[in-house]
Amino acid sequence: MRLILEKYATKKVIYYGFSIILFVNFIVFPFFPKLFSGTEIPIDKILDLQFGFTTDFAYQLFDILGKSGQKAYLYFGVFVDIPYMIVYGFTYAILILFLLKKKQLYQRFSYLIFIPIFAAFFDLLENVGIISLLVNYPTKYPLICTITSFVNQLKWISAIVILVIIIALLFRKKRI
Repeated sequence: MRLILEKYATKKVIYYGFSIILFVNFIVFPFFPKLFSGTEIPIDKILDLQFGFTTDFAYQLFDILGKSGQKAYLYFGVFVDIPYMIVYGFTYAILILFLLKKKQLYQRFSYLIFIPIFAAFFDLLENVGIISLLVNYPTKYPLICTITSFVNQLKWISAIVILVIIIALLFRKKRI
């Protein structure tokens, strides 16, 4: 994995990765609620954007969405969120690798490049959990919901750690 990341750790790849991330965040995600065929739901109620959620919250959301909204959420998870997760995981890993090398810290802190990969993995587990809840709805699976909420929290904690690492590397002076 490290060799693959090292091979693609270029400004060009980082630029393309961030272009895709920005496109998805500012074009695709804002139109996500419009997929809910007439269902008005604020984007902040979507499970992926919560920092943890209860079983009741998840199933109330599914009730509000109705069949067409649940189907849209399912398709969005499979066809948008999973590919997005791969892109952001690798883009942030490559960015951290690039910055570590630029600051001459790669040998000491190379393990940091795996944190975005873990974040993407937690996101994948979250998506699998949400998809399985949607596919089996209206049958309720509280354990799957609790596990999905837990990996959701791990995803957000990882995202915060990634942000801190990137900011620290951007403001750190080059090692002498």
